[in-house]
Amino acid sequence: MIIFLQEAVSYDWEQHVLDAMVMPTGKVTKSAIVSFNDGRLRAAAPVQFTPDRKGIKDIICALQGNTSGIAKRGIALKSGTPVYTPGKMDANKAIYGTDGRGGGCSIFKTNQCILIVYYKSEPTAATRLACEVAEYMIDQGH
Repeated sequence: MIIFLQEAVSYDWEQHVLDAMVMPTGKVTKSAIVSFNDGRLRAAAPVQFTPDRKGIKDIICALQGNTSGIAKRGIALKSGTPVYTPGKMDANKAIYGTDGRGGGCSIFKTNQCILIVYYKSEPTAATRLACEVAEYMIDQGH
């Protein structure tokens, strides 16, 4: 019971991070925080956004060094969202993807989670924002 309450507080905190720090900037269109250990969705913005489990598994594997999933399928997280072509990767830390039209996604691993942001334009600003939020999450123990 205590563990459940701690997890609920953690997930509320992570949802607050997306709602207060990521989405209001207007730099990203969708974002999610998932558990690195099991891929479980912890927070999403908009809240209706639910990343595909297979896509999350591919991202987790890529961050662990096995890039075969994203090499084969791209970064595909949800029906109705573009499939992003994997670009630069920072081993065990970050993955950057592009849609080929100025948009893309930035994915950062924190201590416990993976922060995923989608953007339609301004990749430098969106990626910088995601990196700063991921660093904040790390500093807070997430």
